[in-house]
Amino acid sequence: MEIAWLRTFLVAAEEGNYHRAAERLHIAQPTVSLHIRKLEEAWGVKLFDRVGRHIELSKAGKRARQHAKRVYEAYVAGQEDLARWQQSYTETLTVAASPIVAMTYLARWMDIMQQAYPHLQIALLVADSAEVCSLVETGEADIGFSREEPISRRLRSEVLYEDPIRLVAPAGMFDHDGPAQHIDEVILRYPIITHNHPVFWDDFVVQLRMLYPTLRTMRVSRAHVSLHFVEQGLAASFLPASMIRQSLILGRIVEVDVPSLSLPVGHTYVVTRERQGTTATFVACVEQYMTGRR
Repeated sequence: MEIAWLRTFLVAAEEGNYHRAAERLHIAQPTVSLHIRKLEEAWGVKLFDRVGRHIELSKAGKRARQHAKRVYEAYVAGQEDLARWQQSYTETLTVAASPIVAMTYLARWMDIMQQAYPHLQIALLVADSAEVCSLVETGEADIGFSREEPISRRLRSEVLYEDPIRLVAPAGMFDHDGPAQHIDEVILRYPIITHNHPVFWDDFVVQLRMLYPTLRTMRVSRAHVSLHFVEQGLAASFLPASMIRQSLILGRIVEVDVPSLSLPVGHTYVVTRERQGTTATFVACVEQYMTGRR
């Protein structure tokens, strides 16, 4: 029995179709059929029942799937462990981070840490802020960087840095030799992308509508997608200063003054369960880097 047969079986069970399984595995469909047949011969059971153009796991197939998954996961885990050993990694630190943090400071923090500790492997999980906190609480991540404060008493958290929110608009709307544009013109010309940050948007939209009753909005749940839409000239949005810095430098967007509004301030929290060993070292490394950047 070969590992490739198990992988093919698991993918086919997920897809319910040999053709889609072949596309996902980047192999020919007859190869999928061959792998399944070989596995059925090895185990002496029929793994799938055909239902029209689709396939469904047989009763034996459902039981076999549990065994195949355990064997395949053990194989993958063994591969990863041996790869770490070959690369001289002696420890793995799992970091969970919100997309905003992952797209701004995180790469610099990881680079500094790995230069200081070359035998440390850092595994990264990118997730929404609430999920970041959950991953740390369940032990799936050693440390988290969240854009909202965790509510669990089992977690320790501190504000790592403040991140002012700024109004940005497409660069193409501006005459750079002319007068600065006002928020009134931005709102007249573009929809405002909202709800791309986990904390402040509900109250802030109410505040905006009181000042600008004709406000048009567009909900986009990801800040990096919001920034892309602004760069493409499709909308304007209020985004964290840490995230817009490079786009401003490259001239892809422009920042608009908003004298009529008190703009929110975002926060990034460092979240841990127990702060000791490598986790404590990484936190100290990050805090030192952020000193003077708050």
